[in-house]
Amino acid sequence: MNFVGNIRKMSSSLKDEVHYSLPLFNNLEPNHFIELNQFIGSTISISYSGDIHCIVTGKKIRKTYGEGMSYDAFKESPLAVESIIRPELSKIHEGIALRDYDWEMKYHMQPHVVYLSKTAGNKVGVTKDSQIPTRWIDQGAVEALVIARTPYRQAA
Repeated sequence: MNFVGNIRKMSSSLKDEVHYSLPLFNNLEPNHFIELNQFIGSTISISYSGDIHCIVTGKKIRKTYGEGMSYDAFKESPLAVESIIRPELSKIHEGIALRDYDWEMKYHMQPHVVYLSKTAGNKVGVTKDSQIPTRWIDQGAVEALVIARTPYRQAA
């Protein structure tokens, strides 16, 4: 089996067990999703062609910024606004945008949950309601419990 493409973040879904898939993109468009569970216990090989493409513009670049962006996209795109990494910096709930009002309203003003999860130890966390159970799977939680629901992150 041979697959070629730009790798994006692996996705997971919970059925009877966790299922993982690796999306491959033809530059900006998804062209294949590799179901990874079939390879558990197998040896796989991944090679790097040397090509890097900006996840926002698709332009071929030499170096990435943020999560795979060109420098220009990193400076301009709402995907790179500082509140993505540090959500506590968002002021959109007060009507103040850091970069793009409409995008930040859509991204940040979503219901959130406060939760308790059991990973290597106990953890209290905050995540978007839409990220359950993905967030817990990504953290390796074996159990989790929603403690509170809020209309947006800062209320958590």
